[in-house]
Amino acid sequence: MHRGDVIQPVGQPCRNLYFVAEGSVRIHSVHQGHDVTERIVLAGGFAARGESLFDQSPVDKGIECLSSGTLVALPTPALFAAFEAHRPLERAFYKMIEQDYVRQIKRLERIQTLTPADRYARLVADEPELLQEVPLKHLASYLGVTPESLSRIRARRT
Repeated sequence: MHRGDVIQPVGQPCRNLYFVAEGSVRIHSVHQGHDVTERIVLAGGFAARGESLFDQSPVDKGIECLSSGTLVALPTPALFAAFEAHRPLERAFYKMIEQDYVRQIKRLERIQTLTPADRYARLVADEPELLQEVPLKHLASYLGVTPESLSRIRARRT
């Protein structure tokens, strides 16, 4: 995979669970003409559009490569067959989904309750690897601010 490659197009059903072996990807959508980064997945993580993975419905989200690297695509039919054959694997998968759900709820709560500067401080403390891996415009979107606001916040911290 290469930076900028579209792994899952917006509007298409999600047919794979992706393991990010190297590099990084983002799950994003477009709202009122603004590109919104909803999730960033670094090497060692899994990416999918969960709403679509289970029922194969098209969703208004896509998956894009943030950096060059290696992805392993796990097709949903084979994945669900493996779950049927190996219940501990299914349990591990659902535990991963549960953890991701909690992480997303916490991120949403931070956007709703913290100031932009506090959101950035939390990112620096909790996810410093994103600062090295993710372009500024996607970090800004992930934090719910404009790139210009993020630049001002970063300038004030130094």
